[in-house]
Amino acid sequence: MKTSTYLAAALASLGLCASATATSIAVNFAQNAANQVFSQSVPIGPALSNGTKVNSDFWNSTIDRDSGTLASGEIGSVNTLIDDTGTSTTAIIDWSSNNVWYNGDGTASDEAKLAVGYLDDGGSGASFTLSNIPYAQYNVYVLFTSDKNGDYTHGTLTIGGTDYLGGPFNAHGRVTDGTGWVLADGTANGNYAKVENLTDSILTVSATRDAGRSPITGVIIEQVPEPTTGLLLGFGGLALILRRRK
Repeated sequence: MKTSTYLAAALASLGLCASATATSIAVNFAQNAANQVFSQSVPIGPALSNGTKVNSDFWNSTIDRDSGTLASGEIGSVNTLIDDTGTSTTAIIDWSSNNVWYNGDGTASDEAKLAVGYLDDGGSGASFTLSNIPYAQYNVYVLFTSDKNGDYTHGTLTIGGTDYLGGPFNAHGRVTDGTGWVLADGTANGNYAKVENLTDSILTVSATRDAGRSPITGVIIEQVPEPTTGLLLGFGGLALILRRRK
């Protein structure tokens, strides 16, 4: 077999190893069981439209998955969160806010049901803590919508101890008005934040009402896969081929 053939085979092997599927855990902060009820077997997604990422067929919710009732509202917890395959994980979420509220996104689609309810931001704001995160490394998406019909200023969003974008930033209150989910980047009027490559097993996110509004609609943590043994061996084999080729 020619060296070029070996090289092609090695590269193909690397591609297969690198494409290992990551899992994610998604939580929807709901307002009431009447307009946001769903069971763990019903997809609520894709969570982020416009090709942004995360598709989850299994969402955790502040509405009890089995009874379809509001397990708790502004203060509560869910133990043994499921991932996007429906498998139970070690992760736990606790949340606290002034109350729960809703916007005009409605219930006509799964995405609307996800966006309509949220942890409200009155008083001391809203916050949640994810504990026992099962991923060594992960990305986090924090979703926020509000009853502001259009653009507004979102208060300080603190993710893992760091203020996102350094404090108040431009946001948008709706999803179903044609905007979809847009990354807040300091310029765009977004409705979700993304922080990459976190490693702590405990993640705290808080929204402080120091400017405009500061609701929290949901959160997704997405596993960043570690290199597999096959991938490492593939790199070793590729390096050996290139060395012999010199």
